[in-house]
Amino acid sequence: MISSTVGLSLIIHGLVCGKNPELGRDADTGGQIKYVLELANKLAQDKRVTRVDLLTRMVIDKKVDPKKLQFGSKIDRNSKSRQDYHTIKAVIAPDLIELNNGQPVKLIGIVPIENKESAAIKFIMKKTNGQNIYLKYDEEKYDSNNNMLCYVFLKNKTFINAHLIKNGLASADLSYNYKYKKKFIKYMETVNGKRMDSK
Repeated sequence: MISSTVGLSLIIHGLVCGKNPELGRDADTGGQIKYVLELANKLAQDKRVTRVDLLTRMVIDKKVDPKKLQFGSKIDRNSKSRQDYHTIKAVIAPDLIELNNGQPVKLIGIVPIENKESAAIKFIMKKTNGQNIYLKYDEEKYDSNNNMLCYVFLKNKTFINAHLIKNGLASADLSYNYKYKKKFIKYMETVNGKRMDSK
């Protein structure tokens, strides 16, 4: 006979929702939220577990109308008017940064150049030092290592991914399709002085 078990998890920070959590939207919504949701889903698949509850805080504020709140994916009808800003905690590689909330972010379309990696890292650090950044997404939001896939912009709309290629500090990724692939290839062609096959 298999005994049943009830799982209970208490979460006191971050935006928790059952599907498509907005990881990286603020300092409290990051890897820990993702871990808790994955754990809850895993427990729910266990035949010995009959119920899994996630409890979180409720914020009551007269300035907030709950009827107007939206939850779900990062891209919704308010995405054009709302922008979530972050700061960079660390530049790990020319194509990989860590946000202030610990979320790793992979720069879409960027391939490091072996002898220019150090210069590219210094370039990103200098550009983003003390600056707020915001992120934009493509078709795929995560890679196989659970890094968030993003285009990185400064608050003044400086496009970090593009500037790395324009300055000859990184190459455009030709291995798959993404929104700015053709533009990135043109930037690389300008730097290298030769035409590339975009496939």
